[in-house]
Amino acid sequence: MPDSYYKSVFENIGDGVLVHDVETGEILDANQQYCDLLGYPPDEMTDLYVDDLVVEDWEWPATPTELVEAAREDGSVSTEWHLKRESGERFWAEVTVSLIETDTDELALASVRDVTERKEQQQARKRFEKLYRTLVEYLPAAGIVILDSDYRVTAGLGQGLPGTPVSDPSSLIGMHVEEFVPEAHYETVMPIYASAFEGEQSTFEAPYEDQWVRIYVAPIEEGEEILVLAVDITEQKEQEAALAEKTEQLEVLNRIVSHDIRNDVMVVQGWSEQLRDHVSAEDEAALQRVIDANDHIRELTQTASTFVEAITGDRDVAVEPTRVKPILTEEIEKKRTGFEDATFAVDGSIPDAVASANEMLASVFGNLLTNAARHNDTPEPTVEISVTEGPETVTVSIADDGPGISDDQKDTIFGRGEKGLESSGTGIGLYLVDSLVTEFDGRVWVTDNEPTGAVFHVELPLAD
Repeated sequence: MPDSYYKSVFENIGDGVLVHDVETGEILDANQQYCDLLGYPPDEMTDLYVDDLVVEDWEWPATPTELVEAAREDGSVSTEWHLKRESGERFWAEVTVSLIETDTDELALASVRDVTERKEQQQARKRFEKLYRTLVEYLPAAGIVILDSDYRVTAGLGQGLPGTPVSDPSSLIGMHVEEFVPEAHYETVMPIYASAFEGEQSTFEAPYEDQWVRIYVAPIEEGEEILVLAVDITEQKEQEAALAEKTEQLEVLNRIVSHDIRNDVMVVQGWSEQLRDHVSAEDEAALQRVIDANDHIRELTQTASTFVEAITGDRDVAVEPTRVKPILTEEIEKKRTGFEDATFAVDGSIPDAVASANEMLASVFGNLLTNAARHNDTPEPTVEISVTEGPETVTVSIADDGPGISDDQKDTIFGRGEKGLESSGTGIGLYLVDSLVTEFDGRVWVTDNEPTGAVFHVELPLAD
């Protein structure tokens, strides 16, 4: 065939093609594809040597001399090299070298293609496998399998979950999912796996005999591979069941407290009020103590009921924009009526702040105001309320002139720490206050008042 034919093939072949002198490394010719790949104009390419195009600080899989020797023995040889463009940018190239004998020289014909994307995918896969091998090391009670597009296992990692389809993940390699997924679960999991091949992530839970498993499904390479991670959640499910049982018991207790006990309290209150006109002056003080104790029981049952409803979800504990002023004002008025000997004074005006809370903010203020008046050793307690609004928070401070709170009790009175309500000095009211304020993403603390007493501070975030 005429030389023009070979020249046409040389110029129009899809890969970059380079011809260089084996002995000197001088580049003798290069097609346009090679020039475009390296970023050199064609007229500059023949002024270069092969060494000008390779990366110096790279550990070569084979030296150019070794490649030439291999090409002499096998006719051609392929490898992956690091090459650099005219801009200095490095890239991965697949190079196939063949030798051409002429009358006077030995030439190397190199076919070059950019395989950077493929190499990056391979490296990403290695990093991925290393990541999940590390994950398995720290999640021993787990099983991981990788499925290809034919739904066959290509890798199995982890110690596995006894009693489940992934009891020994490595033994599943090569198997189709229908070979190890129970028939009862097959119709459920297959659509989830199919969605993962389309790029969707999913999480679901499934029972296997006497245990529960949470399964995470995620794409590795869309349309090619997916990851299936199974984690034993049996203990969590048992804890959830135990919690549900305790919640049910609390709800029963709440019905007893809010209905039966409160009804009896109202009966005692009614009869006590009728006795006022039938007791002597000497016995009136004793009757008043009975009435006060009964009022305290009523307040405790209300607080206990509110607390149970908060922790069992009978009320909506989601936060919402809540105006502080009307709630605080209403609670102050209630306490003025309930504690006739106490003075409740507001220092300054109450700003019309809108906090991130809910209707249970009334329980927070009500409990703190009650504590300030009830646990006071003066005959006529004084409670002072002040409100400060800042750029991001609003703080309500309730100060009393009682005996105060020692430093070693300033945290324990809220029931914080491992013992909760069993902590020394903890009352259910303050425990409820701390629990609710925490739900509101706020904080509550106590400081000393001057000259005596304590100041409770409630800081709440302002609503957006």
